[in-house]
Amino acid sequence: MQLALQFAFHEINLHRVQLYVFSYNIRAINLYEKLGFKREGIQREFLQRDGERHDFYLYGMLRHEWDENRK
Repeated sequence: MQLALQFAFHEINLHRVQLYVFSYNIRAINLYEKLGFKREGIQREFLQRDGERHDFYLYGMLRHEWDENRK
């Protein structure tokens, strides 16, 4: 994931990277937040799975945030 972010920000010169993740995917959420992604939005009760409704989270990271986390 770090290699992909490095490529996105420094090779193809993106200003922003975003991703979506379901609220039940706790391991992925922990990874994204550890990398520096910020939760920017929620689509509430987006998915019904096994009789339960789950939210859909939007996470984003800006290039300067990535660069600050690398120091």
